[in-house]
Amino acid sequence: MSPSLSRQRLLPLLSLLVFVLALLALHHLSAETSLSALRHELAAVAASQLLLAVLAALGSYVLLTAFDRSGLALVGKTMPWRDTARVAFVANAFGQTLGMAALTGGALRWRGYARHGLDAADVAPIVAMTSTGFALGALLWLG
Repeated sequence: MSPSLSRQRLLPLLSLLVFVLALLALHHLSAETSLSALRHELAAVAASQLLLAVLAALGSYVLLTAFDRSGLALVGKTMPWRDTARVAFVANAFGQTLGMAALTGGALRWRGYARHGLDAADVAPIVAMTSTGFALGALLWLG
């Protein structure tokens, strides 16, 4: 069996293992919470507050996509907004969730933007731009 063939078989199995471990972790973490308690807590929140939270989250991802667009302009590249938004959303969601956002989000950005012809030298300034923009935004809001 060639190394590339064994890698092709191993990566999906590894992905499945990580998914199963994530499900087990969610099951363990949610064991202390009942569905009725969750419904009760959600009912206590005003619909206007929930709508505001959803709108704030959407606005946040639009602004984070704008950082990627600025980074693309910095390196002299253009892409359709939809494609940039897809890469930016995935990179930001995973990067902020998993931690070390510049590394995890940067790897996802590189993979996403490579499909559009960008190389690592193009993606590095985009990662720097998005990381700096996020950090400055966090400092502005947190004081």
